[in-house]
Amino acid sequence: MKYAFVSYGYLAEEWLSKIGELGPEMDRVKKEAQEKGFHLKYWGHPYGVSENMMVVWVSDKGLDAYHALDVDRPYAGNRTVLAYK
Repeated sequence: MKYAFVSYGYLAEEWLSKIGELGPEMDRVKKEAQEKGFHLKYWGHPYGVSENMMVVWVSDKGLDAYHALDVDRPYAGNRTVLAYK
């Protein structure tokens, strides 16, 4: 069964001033998470919510594995919505 996780969070203070470097940083996050069984499908800056970062993950692993995912991310303060298909 595949799970999708939509995470909303806040960019770390240090990344707000170097937003142009975020692409390569998210490529690093994607690669590191892929090795742990999570595929980063999309990331961007959402509209209409207070958070300034959104990431969509897909995995065969469940919510417990998602919360245990140890990847150094440039965002924090996650609020997650779980959906499965």
